[in-house]
Amino acid sequence: MVHRLDFIPRTSRLFALTFLLGATAAASATEITCQQLYNACRGHHWSRNALARLEATRMIPVLDRSDSLAGPDSNHNGIRDDTDAFLDGQSLPQPRRLAANQLARGMQEAVVVNSANITLTSPIAERISKAVTCVWARFPTVRAVTPLSASQMVRSIEKFTANTRSRVTSYLLYNGSLNGSVSTSSSGDGCAD
Repeated sequence: MVHRLDFIPRTSRLFALTFLLGATAAASATEITCQQLYNACRGHHWSRNALARLEATRMIPVLDRSDSLAGPDSNHNGIRDDTDAFLDGQSLPQPRRLAANQLARGMQEAVVVNSANITLTSPIAERISKAVTCVWARFPTVRAVTPLSASQMVRSIEKFTANTRSRVTSYLLYNGSLNGSVSTSSSGDGCAD
């Protein structure tokens, strides 16, 4: 199936990319211009290989799209290898990298957990809450000094972790299992390291 974007105003093409290619492209599409996207996909036609072209030009990260919920984790650090590679590419100072790792591990746990068991999902929610607090403590709140602000880092890790239909479904089931539960804000900066 070929999608024509020449009828879409230039400023709306970014939204169209998000709609057509899904969360994978949306995660980093805000970091590139519509013209760059347009050029990378060679003109007016968007095809199934548009995502591959964007990945080949490194305009978006190359993410694992396997059927496995866990995905590859060759160093067994609890973070999928593609997310690790994205974080490596950010050249983060050690405290920020530790915060991002803490969040990525929590999000990964949320995707692979048996969501039917609230005794398993509640502790994960607590760890994610602490990790988000840690990211907000260690990253700037606006994008001035670093490529990613705290909110952008949280959104990116969440999108990279839930990047396939099965992972999104699992993540939604995890979130649904917490419906009606009560949580508290973590004391301190929430950082484990």
